[in-house]
Amino acid sequence: MVIGSGGGAQTVAPIPATDAGTEAGFRKWVNDFRPRALSQGITPATYDRAMSIARYNPEVIRLDRKQAEFSRPVWLYLDGAVSDVRVATGRQMLARHAGTLAAIEGRYGVPREIVLAVWGMESNFGSNRGRMQIIPSLATL
Repeated sequence: MVIGSGGGAQTVAPIPATDAGTEAGFRKWVNDFRPRALSQGITPATYDRAMSIARYNPEVIRLDRKQAEFSRPVWLYLDGAVSDVRVATGRQMLARHAGTLAAIEGRYGVPREIVLAVWGMESNFGSNRGRMQIIPSLATL
């Protein structure tokens, strides 16, 4: 999970939420995770603000369990996911955002092509932002 804090973002490895399938279990996870997040540089105010909107969402779990890349044969998935249009858009985005992608690569060590691939697959380069809030969804997962 990446949580912004002031001038940057921190990557914090998740703690499995073994009994988080209820709101009470989820709240326990939020409380148990707090010291770990703070130990990684997340400020108490940032953590508390982010988690104040977090709720366990069983719909997130249901959707996660039926993602196309895991429920279809890989070649069928790739045939539908990787199109000429998506590749061309990726090339345009690489040129348009070269500076930002270089900065991400330099700071986090993630190759720009990987950032582009994830961006393209998960949001069609920002054109599909989804319908669920990101913090509650990531906390549920």
